[in-house]
Amino acid sequence: MLHSTVERERFVPALAHSWLTPLYDLAVALPTRERVFKREMVNQIEAAVAELGEPRILDVACGSGTLALRLKARLPSAHVVGLDGDSAILRSARSKARRRQAEIHWVHGLSHSLPFPDHSFDAVVSSLFFHHLSPAGKRQAATEMSRVVRPGGTLLLADFDRPRNVWMNAAFLLAQMIDGFTNTADHRAGRIPGMLSDVGWKQIEIRRDWNTWLGTLTLLAARKDSPLVDRRTLHGCGGDLADTAREPETMGDTPR
Repeated sequence: MLHSTVERERFVPALAHSWLTPLYDLAVALPTRERVFKREMVNQIEAAVAELGEPRILDVACGSGTLALRLKARLPSAHVVGLDGDSAILRSARSKARRRQAEIHWVHGLSHSLPFPDHSFDAVVSSLFFHHLSPAGKRQAATEMSRVVRPGGTLLLADFDRPRNVWMNAAFLLAQMIDGFTNTADHRAGRIPGMLSDVGWKQIEIRRDWNTWLGTLTLLAARKDSPLVDRRTLHGCGGDLADTAREPETMGDTPR
């Protein structure tokens, strides 16, 4: 029932309307302190993969590629993949990467059915995406992220959480009016760490939080169970991740 419920949800472009896509970077940067929290995400991913020569990193719902580009700039040897269900926003990401001569693989795909083999990545990141998903969509996306991460791999999620004070409570009410009360209820109640635990993530902790114009933003970290398995055996043929990506389903993704 969970998967079929997710599949029925209607895909919504970035900023809800395709004609607003050119304003995406500005709309995200101003109210969310994007530069600050994404710098911290890059710092923490750098620390998590420090012992790996060529880490593989997936950015789910990468938007216009801001975080993926920062990761590639900090970790030039990394294989960075940006995935999004919005073809228009991916065109923007590809354009930005070309201008910066950054080699990043951009994949059109859906969060509830990630088009990669099991254990393909050392780390998965996602920012300002989960609050757009229904409760069922959040669980399915978190499950898929666990599937494609190797044992011992890292998850970093930056998104809204339980408001820390009365001002953040009022600010998040505005975010809920924009993005929907059903999709954001788990965030207001602080239930995202518990949901991650329910689908199998371990060592879940809130690393940082920030006050923003739209509410309290937190950085959640988690790890996948790590049996004693050689990392080199977990990436299949070890080829280009873009070559192994499956075509996404034609049904709509959960809203973003």
